[in-house]
Amino acid sequence: MPPDDEAFAGVAGWLRDRHAGGAMICGSCCGPFVIGVAGLLDGRRCTTTWWLHDEMRRRFPRADAAWGASMIEDGRIVTAGGPLSWADLSLHVIRTLVGPDAARLAADFAVIDTTPMSQSVYVPPAHLAASDPFLVTAEQAVRSARGASLSAAQLAKKLSTSERTLHRRLTRATGEAPRAFIERIRFETARTLLDTAPNAIKQIALESGYRDEGSFRRAFRRHAGMTPSAYREWSSQRRGTAKA
Repeated sequence: MPPDDEAFAGVAGWLRDRHAGGAMICGSCCGPFVIGVAGLLDGRRCTTTWWLHDEMRRRFPRADAAWGASMIEDGRIVTAGGPLSWADLSLHVIRTLVGPDAARLAADFAVIDTTPMSQSVYVPPAHLAASDPFLVTAEQAVRSARGASLSAAQLAKKLSTSERTLHRRLTRATGEAPRAFIERIRFETARTLLDTAPNAIKQIALESGYRDEGSFRRAFRRHAGMTPSAYREWSSQRRGTAKA
């Protein structure tokens, strides 16, 4: 459960002092609520675990809470939510303070992914639909486009809304502009297929909505930091380690 304001008053003051001194403040799952009690979420983009999102918006109306985001940093305030969000935070701190190579090495040793996945993958469909049916419809529209090109204007048309309204609703719900939203959904689709389907890379590219294998490989490397083939091999090794 989210922490009580009075119980964390002392901690809140300590966090404010540390942040004022230049420290990075991090919180995952319920942790962002403690940061909120300290007043450090006011005017900042932030996130929490999906089932606490509405409570965060109620408790901290001056915060800019993004539903379903895995991790957000705004002004040395880092918040995260979702499965293993503490690991995402840990890698982010290592990456920021030591560098990306150290973060990749730590991820390999811990057998975890270096790329946080959107929480929407784990949210029960009924809750997601009740929370924001527009977001569900938008994701379905992107996934159904397959290999066809899909611009923000085309997505807005599929959703029977204006491009301006699409931009406003997506940025409010996810913190992403339409183009970034489209790319993320396609990347998540591709990563799931690489984890679960034996299909050839070219086929996965088409099923994920990319026009061709070349554009898919470039986009996947940009998001994951590795090629689709390397990710599939790494994912297979990770599952084998988990079973062992």
